[in-house]
Amino acid sequence: MARLGNRVNPKMGTFAIAHVPAACICNCMTDEEVIVALGDVTRLAVSLDTTKSTVANWKERGIPWRFRPYVKEIARRRRIKLPSDFLTNQVKKEPQA
Repeated sequence: MARLGNRVNPKMGTFAIAHVPAACICNCMTDEEVIVALGDVTRLAVSLDTTKSTVANWKERGIPWRFRPYVKEIARRRRIKLPSDFLTNQVKKEPQA
């Protein structure tokens, strides 16, 4: 496996994320809330070795299934609790009125 410092590269399967203070989050999180909890668009994009625009689009469209295991690992290493169904059911954005 290739090491990328503090990045997780889905193509290479590398996990090396710095720890941050613990956070507790309920099971009713939207994908946008997940992204914000993980340090917002820029920090998550760097950790996943992808572009900021890609992660920014996830706020509207949802986190793609191929990235969810990596996002979950980033959250685990940062001690952020994700919804229990994060990998089994898609966390959808709440409809706007």
